[in-house]
Amino acid sequence: PFIIRNDPNVMGASKRWYGDPNYLRDNFPDEKVFTERSPNNHFMFYTEKKKHRVESWSRPKNDIIEMTYREWLERALEREANV
Repeated sequence: PFIIRNDPNVMGASKRWYGDPNYLRDNFPDEKVFTERSPNNHFMFYTEKKKHRVESWSRPKNDIIEMTYREWLERALEREANV
């Protein structure tokens, strides 16, 4: 992770993204991409390299699905409204 400060390109993108709630929805292609889904909102970074695996390790219950950004946004806003 890193922090970028006072970069005009980043500042401009940030203003567009936050200034217009529909900006990302309207500018992402309407094609399905892979995304991770979790039953408990816990997302864990992991690798399944057998030679480095701890014996008690088990794969997270997350699964990989395909959806468009619009589908993802609808689900995210729906869940946010129910919190």
